[in-house]
Amino acid sequence: MIQQALDFTIPRDPSIPTRAYGGWTPSQWSQTSLEAAQSMEPFAPKMREKVLMCITRDSAANHEIEARTRIKLQSVCARVAELREDGLIQDSGRRCMTDSDRPATIWEVTTLGWKIGTALIRAGKELN
Repeated sequence: MIQQALDFTIPRDPSIPTRAYGGWTPSQWSQTSLEAAQSMEPFAPKMREKVLMCITRDSAANHEIEARTRIKLQSVCARVAELREDGLIQDSGRRCMTDSDRPATIWEVTTLGWKIGTALIRAGKELN
């Protein structure tokens, strides 16, 4: 039922590519969003690794990942979306409260995410 609710087509400008930096551009209609996505191209893969390693070590919400990795929240949110889209993390079903007293999703790794995350950790990749 949830999957059916998510199965819809978003009309977009076909001249604007998706996943320009390894992730889905937040606004397919905004030139500034596309430019921002393209500017992240050299940095996004390493950030994704850091976010995945953080969640592999301990499930976390976006604001907790920001604090642990020192990656800006808007970048954490984008990397989390990419990791979720790629099937490496998932909603744990648990929530925690943000500093503004709002509920936040706590992310956990999938089986594939665990394998990749632990391999990165064992390889000595730096978290910060």
